[in-house]
Amino acid sequence: MPQMSPLMWSWLFILFSIILVLSMNKIYFLNKEIKIVYSMNSETSSNKLSWLW
Repeated sequence: MPQMSPLMWSWLFILFSIILVLSMNKIYFLNKEIKIVYSMNSETSSNKLSWLW
């Protein structure tokens, strides 16, 4: 297996951090959308939740 240069490692690290940040943002926006949907359908969702619990 060939040795990886420090430059290669830094590029990998930068790429990984960018992907991580993008995925975190996507999750955050998904959570925001879900919260908005819940607030829009607050009555129906609360009824469903009461049925579930």
